[in-house]
Formats: sequence, structure tokens, C-alpha cells
Amino acid sequence: MKHKNLIKIITATTIATTTISVCPPVFENTVLADTTQNSNSQTQHTLQAAYVVYGSGVANDVYPSLNNVLQTDSSFKKLTATADDYRQYINSASNTTNAAMISSVAIAPGDPGSGVKVNIKNYNGENNITKVTSQQYAMVAQMAGVTDVSIVVTANRAVSGESALTGVYKALAQDGAQINTDNTAAANTMLDATQSAIDANKDDANYPGKLMAAVGDVSKQIAQQKQDDQNELATKADIQAMLEKASNNGESLRKQLIIKLFKLLML
Repeated sequence: MKHKNLIKIITATTIATTTISVCPPVFENTVLADTTQNSNSQTQHTLQAAYVVYGSGVANDVYPSLNNVLQTDSSFKKLTATADDYRQYINSASNTTNAAMISSVAIAPGDPGSGVKVNIKNYNGENNITKVTSQQYAMVAQMAGVTDVSIVVTANRAVSGESALTGVYKALAQDGAQINTDNTAAANTMLDATQSAIDANKDDANYPGKLMAAVGDVSKQIAQQKQDDQNELATKADIQAMLEKASNNGESLRKQLIIKLFKLLML
């Protein structure tokens, strides 16, 4: 039953990210994420306010320069992403500290129909977000059922970006979006399963979108089977057959990661 619930969650998410298009950046990394929903997805939540979430390890005198990069103003509600927040939303077993929470994020309502927009912005000319991708920030909003939102991320020194990822969760929860453990677990499973491929292709700005699209191809087939029979989800054999078919049409590393992801979900 557990793996069926995870497949329901991951199917909704990967379909939402399947049509992600990445604009190859010169200095910034921008992604527009399609928020098309299916019958398995959550109720949509429209952001009611704008938020800026600073990492708890950022010194107060850095706030003005961060605000300038994030393009915030006095209307943004101010929050702080702490180590306890990281343990709540990302990794409950982590021994991270407040001082290690450096990356910051601004999240604001977008125009109706605009979807989820993510922009990882340079700080003093440097892209300091070394791990988390635009697609992964977008995934958090989509898992919470949030659409028509703009997310801007930066950091004043090189860090993974997980403090800002925590900040997205915290801002959405503060705004009233439903953040539940099944959703966060599924999102974190997907992040773990895809990170090695993204790392191996870090010089290709389009790779994260291509990877998510490939995963989405199989997820769409699972969703279609669920629509055809509301009482049954794809079996392990069904998923393996879909993966083998997908494997005939994709490049090697992406194929391996699709298989790894769905094996994790079937545990």
C-alpha cells in the first residue's frame, strides 16, 4: 500500500514537471514549470502573500544586498529557515546547524495562468547555488498544489541551496498550503534519485528538464492505466515493461535514473 501511495504522489508531480522548459542561462537559471494537474493531484492553492525567507546563518548586514538580488520590498513577509525546519521538511536525521543555513528565497504570487517560475540569481556575479536545481524548487511548489507563483533563489556564498529549498516549504506552509509527510517524502525520494544524473551533467543547463520529462513519460503511462481502471495501479511488472520500452529510446544515464527512481518508489 505504501508504494502505491508514493506512485500516486510521484505521478502527479512528474506529470506536472514533464513539460518544464529550461531557458539556457548566461548568468541566471530560469525555469517555467507547467502546472497541469490530473485526477491524483491536490487542490490548488493560490499564494495569498509574498515572502522572503533568509537562511538562519546569514548575518543581518547581508540582508539589504540579498533583498536587492531577490527584488523584495516592504510588502514581503520575513521568515527564517532554521536547522529545525530543514529536519522537518528535508532530512529528519540531519545534524545540520543554524549557521549552515545560508541560501535564501523570495516567493510571490504570479499572474493568473503563469504557472511556477523559478529563477536562481547570481550574487555579485556568481551563481552560488551548487546543488539544488530550478526544477527541484518548482517541484516543492507543485507538491503543495501551488501554482501561479514566482520563486527567486540566491546565496551570498557557495552552498547547496537546500536552505532555500527549506524556505520554500516554510513559506508555503505559512501561507496555508498543505505540506504533508507523504508529499515531502516523495519529493525527497525524487531529489535523491535524480541528483547523481544532474551532477554528472552539470554543464548541460537543459539536462534536469530532460530527465524529468523522461521520468514523466513513464509516469503518464501509469496515470493512464489508473484512469482506465480506478481500482488498480500499475504493478511492478507493468512498470518494468514501461521502463524497458522507455530504455530503447533514451540516453544511457537518464535510462538508469528512471529505473532507479521507480525501483525506489516500489520498495
